[in-house]
Amino acid sequence: MVKAKSGKLTPVHIFGYGCGDAGGVVGLYMVSGFMTRFLQVNLEVNPAILATILLIWNVWDAVNDPLMGTIMDMCFAKAKPGADKFRPWILASIPILVIGLISFFVVPPMMGGGFAMIASAFILKIVFEGGYTMMNIGMGSLLGNMAKNDSERAVLASARGFGSTACQLIGGAAIPLFLGKFGTDNAGYAKTAVILACMMAVTVFIHWAWTEERNKGAVVTAEEKKEEKNDEKKVEEAKEVKETPKQNKPQGEKPQTERKFDKPQGERKPQGDRPQGERKPYGDRPQGERKPYGDRPQGERKPQGDRPQGERKPY
Repeated sequence: MVKAKSGKLTPVHIFGYGCGDAGGVVGLYMVSGFMTRFLQVNLEVNPAILATILLIWNVWDAVNDPLMGTIMDMCFAKAKPGADKFRPWILASIPILVIGLISFFVVPPMMGGGFAMIASAFILKIVFEGGYTMMNIGMGSLLGNMAKNDSERAVLASARGFGSTACQLIGGAAIPLFLGKFGTDNAGYAKTAVILACMMAVTVFIHWAWTEERNKGAVVTAEEKKEEKNDEKKVEEAKEVKETPKQNKPQGEKPQTERKFDKPQGERKPQGDRPQGERKPYGDRPQGERKPYGDRPQGERKPQGDRPQGERKPY
C-alpha cells in the first residue's frame, strides 16, 4: 500500500485506482463477449438450455451485488479497529477471478458433454461473477474512503472511467488476435483465457497495492455501529412509552382491606322501642293572652310638618 507523505492525493494513487476497473473489464469482456459463441459452437449446447442458463445468470447477478455488500458490512463489523474495509476484498478477489476465468474455458470441454458439462459451465460462471462482484464493489466503494473532498473524488472517478475505456479497447483488439493466432477450438480459448487472466491479476494487484483508504472518517467502526443501534433502540422505547396510554386497573382488582372498628358498638334498639315522654298536643299548651295590635299604648307622633328643622342651604 502506497501512503501519501504529504497527505494529498498522489499520481500513484490516481493510476492505481484506475487499474481497478481496467483489470476487471479485461476478464469480463472475454466472458461476456465470447461465452455464447463458445458454448454454442464448441460445446454445442442446446439454444433452449442456453437461454434458460442465461436467464438464471442474470437473476443471480441482480442478487449478487447487494448480497456481497451485506457480507462486507458484516465482516467489517467484526474487524479490528483501524482495519481497511474494502481493500482486503480486492486482494481476495484476484485468485477467484483467475481460477474462474481459466476454469470456465478449460473444465467444461473435459466433461465430455451432457449434464456434467452444462453444470460445470454454470457453476464456474457463477464463481467468476462472484469474484468480479467482490472486486467491483470493493473498488467502487473505495472511492468514498480514498478521497477527502469533491475534487479528489472527481479525479479518481475520471481515472476509473479512463481505465475502463482503455481496457475495453485493448480487450476488443487483443482477444480476436489471440484467438486468430491460437485458433478458435477449445485449446485456443483456453490459451487466450490464461493470458487474459494473467493480465487481469496484474492490474487488479496494482490497484490494491497503489491505493489507500485515506479518509478514515468515512468508515464507521463496529463500536460506533453498536452505539448507533443502542441509541436507536432507546429512542424507539421512549416513543413507545409516550404513545401507549396508561391503563387504569379495574376497581375490583385493587386489594381491599377489611375495615375494623376499634370501639365496640352495642346493639341499637329500634326507634319504636325507645321510652319517650308523652307529648301534649300543641293546642293544649298554656299560652299568655296576646292583646290586639290596636290596643297597645303608643306615643303620640307629631306631624312631620311640626318638627323643627334646620335651615337647609342651597346646593
